[in-house]
Amino acid sequence: MRGKNDFFPDHADLQTYYDFAVELGAPPNHQMCRYRGVRAQHLVFLGESGTYAWARMDAMARQRWPDLPVAGKVAADKTLLASLPERIIYQFLTAGRFPGVAIDLHQPIDDRSDDFRADITLRCRDAAHFIEVVGCCARDRVVRNAIERRGLIRTELREKFYESQGIQPTLIFLDDFAHPEELRGLCTALIQRVREEAVQLPYGPNTGL
Repeated sequence: MRGKNDFFPDHADLQTYYDFAVELGAPPNHQMCRYRGVRAQHLVFLGESGTYAWARMDAMARQRWPDLPVAGKVAADKTLLASLPERIIYQFLTAGRFPGVAIDLHQPIDDRSDDFRADITLRCRDAAHFIEVVGCCARDRVVRNAIERRGLIRTELREKFYESQGIQPTLIFLDDFAHPEELRGLCTALIQRVREEAVQLPYGPNTGL
């Protein structure tokens, strides 16, 4: 019975939080925990109870496990990302990066529109692959508040622009973060994909993407 202790994590909550953080390489937010399974549902409750309850839980976990990854949007190499989900994807990509592959952040999708920028772009010679990190919802596109709704609207506007240019980006949703090993594998596969595409494309100053 949790009763009056509903706003405090128990040992199982802290262990779930720690295990998830180690797998992701960064402490999750409570929205990611929604898709982690039954054991993580009290973490969702804590996160929705306010920033103080979540911060207290993080502090308790950090006291127990000093090696807990640092929270926030700053990656292990000190790069500042736009969001926690982007930080996690960036870390997965940089951990598996091959020589000759660049990782661009928030660069224009093409030279005809500065209004639409990809979250992350993988580039190898003249090949490019675009990644959109959708941190506002799962693949079902269910949103729960005005902030998430605005985020989904921005995502869908970029999707329409990609479609108009005949580009197929990779979209990564919140529920993908519930399976870190699969997500890590996807990131490695995307790096390999852009390397293979670069080999197939002619290379020169007049070639397009």
